[in-house]
Amino acid sequence: MSPEKSRGGLRTWHCFGLLFVAVFGVYLNALGNGLVDFDDAVVLHPKGAFGLVATKRLAEDFRHSPTRALQTLAVARPLSGLTQTLDTALFGDDHWGHHLSSVAYHFLTCCFAFLLGVELLRSRSAGLAAALIFALHPVQTESVAYLAGRRDVLYGLLSLASIYYWLRGLRSGSRAATAGAVALWALAMTAKPAAITVPLLWLAASAAAKPEEFKAHLRRNAAIYLGCAAACAAVLLAHILVDARQSRKFGLPAELSWYGGNAAAQWATEPRIVLHALKLLLWPVTLSADYSLQVFEPSRSFLEPKVLLALACCAAALWLAWAMVKRRPLMSFALVWIALAYAPMLHILPSLHNNETFAEHWLYLPLFGFALLAAGLLENIRRFHRAYWAGLALLLCLYAGRAVHRNRDWKDAMTLWSKTAATYPECGRAQGILGRTLLVRGNLPAAETALRKALELRPDDPKHHLNLADLYRSTGRFKEAEQVLRLALKSPLAPMMQADIYFSLDLLYAQSGRQQLIRRPFHDDRDRAAWNPRALILSGTVMASQGDAALAEKAFVRALATAPDSAAAQYNIGFLYYNLRHFDLAARAYEKLLQKYPSSLQARIYLALAYSEAGEPDRARLALDQALKAAPKSVEVWLAISNFHLKRKAIPEALGAARKAAHLEKSPRTERQLYLVYRES
Repeated sequence: MSPEKSRGGLRTWHCFGLLFVAVFGVYLNALGNGLVDFDDAVVLHPKGAFGLVATKRLAEDFRHSPTRALQTLAVARPLSGLTQTLDTALFGDDHWGHHLSSVAYHFLTCCFAFLLGVELLRSRSAGLAAALIFALHPVQTESVAYLAGRRDVLYGLLSLASIYYWLRGLRSGSRAATAGAVALWALAMTAKPAAITVPLLWLAASAAAKPEEFKAHLRRNAAIYLGCAAACAAVLLAHILVDARQSRKFGLPAELSWYGGNAAAQWATEPRIVLHALKLLLWPVTLSADYSLQVFEPSRSFLEPKVLLALACCAAALWLAWAMVKRRPLMSFALVWIALAYAPMLHILPSLHNNETFAEHWLYLPLFGFALLAAGLLENIRRFHRAYWAGLALLLCLYAGRAVHRNRDWKDAMTLWSKTAATYPECGRAQGILGRTLLVRGNLPAAETALRKALELRPDDPKHHLNLADLYRSTGRFKEAEQVLRLALKSPLAPMMQADIYFSLDLLYAQSGRQQLIRRPFHDDRDRAAWNPRALILSGTVMASQGDAALAEKAFVRALATAPDSAAAQYNIGFLYYNLRHFDLAARAYEKLLQKYPSSLQARIYLALAYSEAGEPDRARLALDQALKAAPKSVEVWLAISNFHLKRKAIPEALGAARKAAHLEKSPRTERQLYLVYRES
């Protein structure tokens, strides 16, 4: 049975065109958004993205340590990271390009929402209505306008595509379509493990599409379902192992694994969170970037009125789904879709992530169930042609207007967190990030107010202590900064951030003239907590400035032993050797650095200078040529080339390089280089 055409001959490409105009029209004002200091910077940073290097490392782990590789794969979301790496290669730091990619992925997801809607509703116009509701619903703005939300768009795209091809295989009997569905689900899992319930959605979709053949379908595909169940069990086990390993590593108390401190509080709070999610699906009047502690006060009993109301609403939704199984199977399936797609976000097991109670991007895939339900209900008034289109147009206009308005909130960190703190003033995280943003912008009085509020709301979060200490230190209030950091060390979460707290303390000692206190890591080998790379690098830098080269070298060596991939430690130890005139050791340090970070221009310049001073002009010239190829308009490179030729007494070449540097930048350093060359000539 082919999907019916609507009046006027609505074709598939017409629908795709309408979706393109709708998606890009609504999200056009999101293309100019920047970063919001909420995972965005981490995701876009070269080390933060999963990247090709980490993919190779994962492949090696599968050969040598399959358990560790499985844990990494379960939590790292490699596909999301690879798409961000591709965007960085294409657009660099131009954030509009990254946002354009997110909107494009959302458009593709909406295309599969349309195809799946047609497959289920058997009507092209109804499928288009479901896809438009899915595309324009305001709750989707967090996933699309927030760069780190790419993971949800990708897993939604691949999950919808997987279920679509599963149904195609079911209707046509095509094994290729079924195999494609399984492959797409595996990819969805690498985008976000929340796709773990997609096989259950296959099962529910099969029951809704062909209820009379459901038993035969189960027998025919039993092996696939069992294999998927085994894979899902492995992913769940990996997550449990990762959480357990983190808890053991930092020695965290067990109550931190539950929202509210224990399992009863967590489970009693969860129905209220589910009810809030259902309210947002119906009409998202109030949207927020954060729903952490203080937004949902933990419930202490299932007998609380709010909990009883939430349980009653959830029970009513489940009863409605059961009641409509025979009369309106597709409507029942839509409700089941919402439940199954949201199920991975339920916090029923102990986890360090349980304090992340709710996020709007969790609704990206569940929203398709709501879109199906809404489109199916609108079909009931289809015979009233004008009323149908007027009702659909009104709903879409309301959604589109709210989505466009919400996109502006994600413009930058200041806009987002000001809005979030105004929406939920008791949200400690919102106040903390707002305070940090104000601090970076130099608005110290407002920053102090927000950070004090954050610390009052969340005294157990060391991040707020660290930010407030930064503010005190930047204003010379060293005693207050030290008091705040000492309090941070007593926080239950302190073990997870001990390295940052020690680093902040050492920085405080360096700025307040108490350098002797930051030597502690070198004299007590048992004080491993103070052995964090940043503190050691800071210590080494201070020691080098004081002329204590031996202790500085010890600090950098220990930093490299603690973090072998630390570019800063490798660069600093090379710089130390260069200043000590140990040019062979300096060259060796910069060679190691460039093996891991070949784009480090400063390392390549100093490598050339070290080769030159060590009497290896050919290798120095090669390093300079590579630096010039990487950055032809770098003043530092041209100055280094001029110095190299000046040392070799090649005056014309030195003068040409100095003039090029002066052309690129008129400054005292370029004028001095010209003077030195003219003097030698």
